[in-house]
Amino acid sequence: MAHAAKEPGAHPPRSWVLWHPHQRLWNWRLEGMARRVGRPLGLARVLVAALIRVDSLVLLLGIVARRVVRHGPRQALRLVEPSTRRVLYVDCGVHKRGKQLRFVADALGDRCDLALVGVEASAEHHRDALAALADLEHLDLRQVALVGPDHDLAPVRLYRGDHGGKADSLYVETDRYETVPAARLSEILRRDYGECLGDAAVLVRMNIEGSEPDVIDDLVRSGVHRHVDGWFGMWDDVSKQDPDRDRRFRRTLREAGIRSVTFNDRDLGTPWRRRAIRLALDDALRRHPGSTTAR
Repeated sequence: MAHAAKEPGAHPPRSWVLWHPHQRLWNWRLEGMARRVGRPLGLARVLVAALIRVDSLVLLLGIVARRVVRHGPRQALRLVEPSTRRVLYVDCGVHKRGKQLRFVADALGDRCDLALVGVEASAEHHRDALAALADLEHLDLRQVALVGPDHDLAPVRLYRGDHGGKADSLYVETDRYETVPAARLSEILRRDYGECLGDAAVLVRMNIEGSEPDVIDDLVRSGVHRHVDGWFGMWDDVSKQDPDRDRRFRRTLREAGIRSVTFNDRDLGTPWRRRAIRLALDDALRRHPGSTTAR
């Protein structure tokens, strides 16, 4: 039986104009306001750039502040020394080029024993990603759609969206779709990477167009979430589709103690955001038992 797709819901409440719980200051409403205000004066691009810089600075300072509390001021900006520690990075929603996989490989590949797992539902994008990432060692790239714990694992419909396939979704129905195999992330990790759960630092990133609550539900109900040292991704798509579901999702995250750091394509275009993500990756390594020496 195919996954039951849902129609997109209303936008989040207008109280989220200035601060979106997932998108933060750099959100689609505040950016739209900046464009509308700045356009008559020819300042639209300037105002949007300023918004991005402010949000990026807030992101970076927040991560640095948490590192000061956890590791002390001397370690706040330092990176752990290269070692033989094991790290498992799981990227859900690789798309065509796997930019985040490559970023992590570049950032951590020479600093630890790094294993990479990528998940992409679209058969076409999976083929493209295989070609784009062919040079990465220790990459396990799978073509499956991730589903929740109550799904029967029957193949599901992946509805094709606009924006070059970045909006492909199990939840937003369109006239175009493909049928793809389904899997639970908890079962992939337990079956194929069970030795890493507890032994390795585990980092999980998701950008899967509204299916994030299903994956979190699966990981929490299976207990696998307790083995994850770092969570990454914005996870804002469900708020666009169904605000009520998003409120339940955020409550689940709070109860499980899960807090993610934004890590999508847009974040890689800004130096401050790249630095923030690099420090957050390093922080996840430090939280796992092992050496915390830095350079």
